[in-house]
Amino acid sequence: MTKRFTWWIRRIHIYAGLLSFSFLILFGVAGLVVTCKAPDIFSSGEPPALRSIPFTAGASASDRSVGKAIEALVAAPPHGGEPYIHRDDANRLNVDWYSVNGLLRATLIENEQRIEVRQYRNSIWRFLDNAHAATVADKSGDPVVRAWTWYMEIAIWSLVGMCLSGMWLGVASRWHFRSARIALGVGFAAFVIFFFLER
Repeated sequence: MTKRFTWWIRRIHIYAGLLSFSFLILFGVAGLVVTCKAPDIFSSGEPPALRSIPFTAGASASDRSVGKAIEALVAAPPHGGEPYIHRDDANRLNVDWYSVNGLLRATLIENEQRIEVRQYRNSIWRFLDNAHAATVADKSGDPVVRAWTWYMEIAIWSLVGMCLSGMWLGVASRWHFRSARIALGVGFAAFVIFFFLER
């Protein structure tokens, strides 16, 4: 019975690992991007694509209503989600759409009655960094991004399954090795020490 159970656990471990393989590679690369401080869209040295659209804001309109009017006018990316409406340091109204590909920013230039639209494109490294942070909670309208976030969700649970099945396999087949007991003990001790020192 135990051998049959271990056989199934081993299959779960293998396929969970294969399913989460690209997920783990992506997280590793994203960590290197942050550690090595890869340039972001504002410091990459590449100027954004720029275009201008005529627009006149209502004299008594709120920032929110003007932002919504700009959203209706600007061809926002389908995967950009809800726009972030805010004012910058120069008190200009900005409407931002963030996505894995970068940033689309529409800035209202009131005295010139126009909108200045800038498209900042991510490098491949920042694209990967953003892709690793995408979750099902983002609720993107782009079906491709939605499919990717669901893969990420499944891969996360596959990783949990791989860890639990790996622990069972280690205990079931390697527990008589002292190195296996030490490895398991070190893994638990690292978290326990961190928890009590930081809580």
